[in-house]
Amino acid sequence: MGIDWFRFKLKDNTDISLVKKLIERQAISFQSLWGWSSNFDKDKNLYSLLEKIHLQPYIKASKELKSLLEFPEWNEEKGCAEDISDLHSCMRVYPITRWAIFPPLWRVLDCRTYLLEKLEKQLDKWQTWIAEVKNNQHDEYLQEIYLYETLNTFICHLNILQSTAIASLDKNNNWQKNSELQTIRQKILELPQVECIQIRVDPQQPISDKIDNFDSTYRQTFNYLKDVIELTRAWDSKINDGWKVDYYEDRYYLNFEEFKESFFDNDWLEIFFDWVDRCCKYKFGLYLDY
Repeated sequence: MGIDWFRFKLKDNTDISLVKKLIERQAISFQSLWGWSSNFDKDKNLYSLLEKIHLQPYIKASKELKSLLEFPEWNEEKGCAEDISDLHSCMRVYPITRWAIFPPLWRVLDCRTYLLEKLEKQLDKWQTWIAEVKNNQHDEYLQEIYLYETLNTFICHLNILQSTAIASLDKNNNWQKNSELQTIRQKILELPQVECIQIRVDPQQPISDKIDNFDSTYRQTFNYLKDVIELTRAWDSKINDGWKVDYYEDRYYLNFEEFKESFFDNDWLEIFFDWVDRCCKYKFGLYLDY
């Protein structure tokens, strides 16, 4: 199960004002259900609460909205839509909602159904942003996102490294008696934790909202990260295969340019933009489906 956009057209004689109301209800419920970042793995009650409050309104709004829309018929034999065989009937939302090159606020608010007129404007907004990013116009803002994304991975890395080192204390194998390994493990257990930072979720926020001492935090994070990667490598070199952590440089983008370029190394985004553009030309909207 994933989150998709399905192309649609309005049924004849549909009340457009009702459609717009249902779109807003669906959007608010869905965005509130999933949000930007969740701790479902740590707090099992959180999802249950969100589900009770927001999932049922989302399902209800989606059902009512869907009844007012027409979707392409699917030809199972040919494996394509009946109306336009070379235009997919749906695509994942992830090129936008999970693509860290876009601002966090956009990625949440873009989880919605789009009528044609809004879709055309939204496509222009997405494409303009990407063109500006390629032209280095948002580097200062994107460095905040880059640091935020790196810290999230770094926190996971540290947790795995230290929990593995702690778990190894209960083992009484010959490799446990290695003095070098014991020294490395002690260093791992003494590593200070890192915390994620608050970033400007919207590029329209003033620069004054940027965290204090950002530049020093930026430098310190990557210097510390390099040290932890080397300690991880040292641990893996002394430990049995089942205890290796395998978190090295290839888990990260170790410089900002590499981070930016990673979003343009494949054609996923361009394929998505082309699909949305063709949907607009054929006068389709996009229906959010989960």
